[in-house]
Amino acid sequence: MNSAPKNTSSRIVIALETGSQVVSRQLITAIAQRVESCRLNDSSICILADSILAVLDTTILLQKCAIRGRLATLHEEAGQKFLIKVDAWFLIVFISSPCSPAQKMALYLRIGRLLLDSGDHAEAEQYVNRASLLQTEKDCDSFNVEYKAIYARVLDGRRKFTDAAQRYHELSLVVDLPESDQKAALSRSITCTILAAPGTARSRMLNTLFKDPRAAELPSFSLLEKLYLDRLIKAAELVEFEKELQPHQRTNEHGQSIVEGVIVEHNMTAVSRLYNNIALSTLADLLGISADKVAFDFYYRFSIRSVSTGARNLKLC
Repeated sequence: MNSAPKNTSSRIVIALETGSQVVSRQLITAIAQRVESCRLNDSSICILADSILAVLDTTILLQKCAIRGRLATLHEEAGQKFLIKVDAWFLIVFISSPCSPAQKMALYLRIGRLLLDSGDHAEAEQYVNRASLLQTEKDCDSFNVEYKAIYARVLDGRRKFTDAAQRYHELSLVVDLPESDQKAALSRSITCTILAAPGTARSRMLNTLFKDPRAAELPSFSLLEKLYLDRLIKAAELVEFEKELQPHQRTNEHGQSIVEGVIVEHNMTAVSRLYNNIALSTLADLLGISADKVAFDFYYRFSIRSVSTGARNLKLC
């Protein structure tokens, strides 16, 4: 038999265009389960899944969702951001299918994670928020830790660093998590706290993390300590920290360095604890930056925030 009849008959069997609907759905459910669990190499599974999805009837949503989920996992592991986004779009279609609250919450969280992996933090937040509405539903409590982890990532990606720091710290205290995951969450909490804008909420997080005995074991603790104790931070001390930052943590929506802005404000606050008046050249030497930049940062960053951050009045002379 040549290839054309084989393809035609395969489409009829897979697409379930004939026969009992009950038998048809049982067959496609079995196929979906095999795709989810089969141990072929990744490229073969991708070809198989794409081929089946191309011919499935549009009403068979749950089975298509299972196959699309396996495909999404492979794309995540391969770091293929565009395909991850495509997977998310397809999974969104399946939300309208009849399913339990637990299945729907799992789907919302999966979509949220896929959108995060593709770099779409704003859209991811929408689906994670929908998942939050299902937390009290039957059998949904098993997703609480996953929800907390994804929601912390959403806040982080949206540059809501103080809120993200709090969520990551809460996650680091979950006893059911492996120690390595607790440590990773604590490290992310410290990173977000360092990046957060000065203010009362950030000061509370600095206090919480500084007094957490586990934090002293992490590489970024030395920066956290200087922030908490109002000590000057030199540019050279930021090199290793900046290497570990994710793209959204490096610059704000205006393309300006987040770390630079935060540290300049911190350093000027630290200097204001020691001086009431200081020469521009002396301040430039202390901060390790040019006099022109000191003048700009002093008048357009520090002076505006000095009241809200609790800094004393510092005057240039």
